[in-house]
Parts: sequence; structure tokens; C-alpha cells
Amino acid sequence: MADIANLNGLGRAVLENIAPAAPAAALDAIERGARGPQSDTMRENGRHLLRLLHSLAYDAEFFDRVVALLASFARPVADGAPDQVSDAVESLFYLYLSGTHAGIDQRIRPVDTWLRSEDPAERVLGIRALGAMLEAYHFASSYNFDFGARSRDHGYYPRTDAEVLNWFESALNVARTLVVANPPAAPAIRALLAEKFRGLWTSAGAFDALERTAKAIAANGFWREGWIAVRRTQKLDGSAMPVDIAARLDALERILRPANLIEHVRAIAMNRRGIGSLDLDDIYGPDDDIEVESARNDRIVLQLGEDLARDADAFAVLIPELVSAEGRLWLLGRGMANAAPDRGALWDALVGELAKTPVSNRNVQVLRGILNRIAEQDAAAADGLLDAALLDDTLAQWFPILQSAVPTNSRGMARLRQSLASNTAPIAQFHVLAWGWVTDGIDSRELADLIVTIADKAGGFDVAIEILSMRFHADRSKKSEPSPELLEAGRELLRRITFGDKDDREDHRLGRIALSCLAGDDGASIARDLVGRLLKATKEHKTQAYYHDDLVKGVVKAQPVAALDGLFGGDAALRKSGVRAVEDMTRMHGNPMDSVPDDVLLAWCEADPEIRYPVAAATITLFRRPEEKAPRQWTPAARLVLQKAPDPVQVLAEFLRRFRPLAWSGSRAAIIESNAHMLDELDFAGDAAVIDFVQQAKKGLMEAVAEEQRWETQRDRRRDERFE
Repeated sequence: MADIANLNGLGRAVLENIAPAAPAAALDAIERGARGPQSDTMRENGRHLLRLLHSLAYDAEFFDRVVALLASFARPVADGAPDQVSDAVESLFYLYLSGTHAGIDQRIRPVDTWLRSEDPAERVLGIRALGAMLEAYHFASSYNFDFGARSRDHGYYPRTDAEVLNWFESALNVARTLVVANPPAAPAIRALLAEKFRGLWTSAGAFDALERTAKAIAANGFWREGWIAVRRTQKLDGSAMPVDIAARLDALERILRPANLIEHVRAIAMNRRGIGSLDLDDIYGPDDDIEVESARNDRIVLQLGEDLARDADAFAVLIPELVSAEGRLWLLGRGMANAAPDRGALWDALVGELAKTPVSNRNVQVLRGILNRIAEQDAAAADGLLDAALLDDTLAQWFPILQSAVPTNSRGMARLRQSLASNTAPIAQFHVLAWGWVTDGIDSRELADLIVTIADKAGGFDVAIEILSMRFHADRSKKSEPSPELLEAGRELLRRITFGDKDDREDHRLGRIALSCLAGDDGASIARDLVGRLLKATKEHKTQAYYHDDLVKGVVKAQPVAALDGLFGGDAALRKSGVRAVEDMTRMHGNPMDSVPDDVLLAWCEADPEIRYPVAAATITLFRRPEEKAPRQWTPAARLVLQKAPDPVQVLAEFLRRFRPLAWSGSRAAIIESNAHMLDELDFAGDAAVIDFVQQAKKGLMEAVAEEQRWETQRDRRRDERFE
């Protein structure tokens, strides 16, 4: 244990097995590594010790030292990124299933310290830990509470309702003190309090502490997330509350509700999805008729926009948020366009504010709403604004998104081509052409040319396939046939595919394009070449076949014969690559061969029966359950291939190879045994050679079953043994 910072897997295993017998010594050793000359190495490798540290925190005497170590391992991570250290810290701060007997006061101290810290990584720990302490609904743990042979429970467990209430009130008191002090973590604490409000009110019953906290926050300004949380709690739980508790919640809502136009706009039109989110029916109550409810909600936001356009003071306060916030800004913009005394001045003011906004924070949705409303009333005026936007230093980079706010006519297409040629807008902006109705009015020939031109740009291929895929989806929804020009554009994109990293969305879109574009004589050669290039890329280790299963399935459905030729044509090595590719896709996402009609498969096999029947036997689905709980049955394709093959023994040999899976879950012995019994379902019509082959095969399979059972027994015995 002298060099704990550089322990390998065996060393860590030894430490983990010694620790239950000498926990203090184990913790001392880890601390020495964290303080020593290789502290940076320890910070990285310490992540392998998180489960051990969690177990060591069980005793209150070790808790402070463990959380200090965990904090030393923490480092900033991107929002939403996996963070094992924060996960480990969070697990120690729940009311239940924490795995520690540290009390509430002992656990609050590090939380308070972290939340006051200037270190972003420590503030993340503080928010995660405080969130765990305020959790009143859901309790679970991914940690094993065993620790060697020591008998342990799940950690601290409150024995009375008073203990539960004391826990939550203590956590809320710390949160309230911090938000009033307004450290850098205060916005995150306010958002967290709103997220946890419903559970704390409805389940924990921490009414007094919640009221004190909410009033303290509201005293410093409108608390949007808190008001939303109260309204949601009223909506979801109000009818089941005791009358006096519901009355207290109603009173709190009146304190928190928006008091003026600025607060109403922030609360309703600038509502973000996520923490503190709500729909308008949370505020005004739902309607049984969804269309009536939707129209009412739209009217509310439109009215706010009209009021804002008439209130110069409120507009001056909100204008920075109008070009940076998220929410129902499209509708707000339409309302502003309805009532603005001078639309040109409104537009110029917003564009000027957008120019002052950091690029990463800019949002043009309110401008899109204004454009959309102007276009309905004065198309020429909207065209004028868009013509100017194309040349504006601030708006040019947003041009495709702005153009998508209005129906795209020939003049709009000319602007899009000009924007594309000028390279002023990031190519990713053109993905808006995939939205809903945006391309509906565009001539198919013009759209096809634009899609191919987008694909020519660096980074444009993914954008082009998204646009075309969504256009085909829309055509199918309307039961209309794609135009020849769009089909040719799709074939051109398929010719350009380069195979690389996994991208499920791109694969899905390419599968849709292949299905739409490859039918008919024009698609056969492309399909054959496409599958061949995929196999080449897998052989060169540039990609994995199962990354592209939707594409292959689309190709197989559109051109089954060409796909089979591409997968299994050529020499024995190429056929082996094709078989392996199908096996990979089948194991991960389902068998693309299921899309080949049985008659097409047999006709393809008959063209070269000595080679192709064994290939089919190696790749088709062999068994299927007609219903979820029904016994497995041989598929018609499997029976037909066995029946029609000139050498059934060769086909059976391929079947038998697949009876012993290389990847499985559960008992491999049971799988092999079950597969062996499927041979009893086949009729070999008195063919002595085949019957003898099958009997020998079954004997070999049962020997394999016995060997697997012995190995599984030994594995289970080793797993159950403990080293102390």
C-alpha cells in the first residue's frame, strides 16, 4: 500500500478486501496518496476507489475524511456529462439509503462549505449534495451495502416524523441562508429549491420552512421557478390536501405570483423546459378540449406581446432577454408585431440588442415571430426585412432560421442560395429546412439542387440528409410520391456516404432515404456499391456494421437482390465479411435478412446454390416465437433453405455453428441445449445420411452442454467465494 496512487487492478482488489478488516488503515493509506507527491495521479486513479470510499463513510467518525477525499477528486465537467465523483458524493446525503450514519449536522457542514466556494467543481458537489438532502420522494442506491463479513444496515434511518421534519428543515435553513447571502451558487440553489418544492410540501410536510424560504427569496425579486413550483403543486396535489394546508399553499402562491407585465412575461412567455417548467394550463387550468386549450394559451402569450409592444418601459427592461431567453418567443413576437406603433423601430431595436448579446446566448425566435406576422399582412415588407437581413453583419449568420419564419417563395430560395454561397451562416443553420412545413412551397427541382449544394459544403452532408429525410417523411404522411428530382438527390447523397463513427439519427435518416430512393433499376447498382463500401470500411476498422443497421435494412427492403449481391458477392473472404456484418447487426439491432422475401431469397440462392444456400443458412433468422410466450418455431425461411439446398448437410452445419452463441446472456449451456432440441422439429424424409449427421451433431451438442455446465458451476463457485 506504499504506492497507493499507482495501484493496478490487483492492488485495488487487495485494498478493497483488506479494508473491511482495517478500515482506519485503509483510509489512512488513501489519504497519504492524496497528499503525496503523486496527488494528481491519485486524483485520477482515485475514481477507481469510489465504492470503497462510500463503504468507509458508513461510520460517522470517518465521514468527514471521506467527503474531503471525494472533494479532492472532483473536477469541473460539462453539463450533463457523467460525473462519478459527484454521483458518489450525492449518494451519501440522502435521508434514506445513504450508507452512512453521519447525522444531519455533520452532513450539512460540507454542503455549506461547498456552496460558498469559489471553485465551480466544489459548487457542483454542493448542489448535488443539497439536492439529495432535499429529496422527499425517490430513494435508491447503486451501491452495495455489504462490506466484507461485516454486518451492516443501509445507514441512518429516522425513527420518528419529528426526525424527518428536522432533517428537511435543517437543509432548508441552510439553503435559505445561502440564497439570501447570494454567493455564486445562489441561482442554482433557487432552481433546486423550486425543483424539490412539491416533494417537500406534499410528502415531507415542511410547510413552515418552505414558507420562510420562499418569502425570503421573493423579498429580493420575482422568483419565477418558485411560483411555477407552487402552481404545479396546486394543480397536481391541491385537491387531496387538507383544507388548511391547501389554504397555506394558496396564500404562498399569491405572495409569489407575478405582479406586473415584466414578471408575467418572464413567467409565461420566457418559460424554459426543465427545472421550474410548466404549461399554461398549470396556471390557468386545463380544458377538456385540447384545441380550445391551445387557442387560449396562444391568446395569452399573444396578448402579452401586444401589451409589451405598447409599454416602452417594460420593453426596455426585457429587451436583453427577448434576444437571449428561451420559451414562447415566437408567439410573443407575433403579438408584438400586432401592436407595435412602429414595426421598423421595433425590429431595429431588437437587432441592435442582438448585436450586443454574446453570440453563444443569442436567440432570434422573437424576430421570427415578428417576421411571420408581418408576412401574413404585408409579404413585400417581410421580403424587404429578409433582403436586408442577408446583408446585415448580425443577422446574416442567422439568415436560414429567419427565412424559415415565412413561406419560402422563389425570392426566398434565391436568398437561401445567396446565403449558402456567401458562407456567412454556419452550415448547421440550414437544418431548419427540415422543419415541418418549411419546404412545402419550394419547387422540388430547386430544393433538390439546394440539398446537393448543401451537401457539397464542409459539414453539410448531415444537414442535407436531415432535410431530405424529413421531406420524404412529410411526403409519406401526405401519401404523396416524392418527385424524381428529390429521388435523384437522395441517390446522389447515398453515393457520397462515408462510413465512420456511430450516429443513430443519421443512420435512421439514411435508411429512410435508401428506402425511398433505391427502388427500381436506377437503385440496384447504388445499393450493391453501398453495401460493398460498408463491408470495406468494416474490414479497414473505420466503422462497425451495426452502426449502420437502419441504412442496410433500407437498402435490403428497396433492393433485396442487389443487397444480397453486395453483402455476399465476391470471394470467400468477402462472403465471410458479409456474414460477420449481418451477425453484428443481428446481435445489436435485429436481422436485416428478415426484410428479404422468402421467394426472393430462394431465387437468389438458386443462381449459385452450392455457395449461396450455406450463406443464407449462416445469416437468416432460424427461430421465432409466433406469440410472446409461445414455444420457438423454425422460420419458414430456415425450413425452405434446408429443403431446397442441394446439400442439406452443409446447411445444417451452418445452423449448428449458430447453435453455440459467441455472445449471450444467462446460461450458455441452457441456450445450446434448447437449440439442440429444435433439431427434433425437423423432418428429414428418411435421408439416412442427414439423419446420421443430425444424431452425431446432437451428441456433440449435448457434450458441449455438459462442458458448459461444468464451467458455469465452477464460475459460480468462484464468484460466491469471499476473500477476507
